Amino acid sequence: MFYLDLDPKLGLARTRKRISLDRIEAEDIAFHTKIREGYLAIQEKNPDHFRLLNAAQTPEAVFNQAIELIKLLLR
Repeated sequence: MFYLDLDPKLGLARTRKRISLDRIEAEDIAFHTKIREGYLAIQEKNPDHFRLLNAAQTPEAVFNQAIELIKLLLR
């Protein structure tokens, strides 16, 4: 399983470019920060369960990072 990690400020800036937000996207920065911290704690305790991807990169770079991790898992 992949966890696409992104600083909540950047994530919210990306979503706010859209016209409509869903209920989760409309939450404040504190909510998103707490959620991120929770996922990072889970990933730290179970590094083989969640593969961390840096989602601050371009979509193409995130995709390539995912492909490389999949290749490693299939070896």
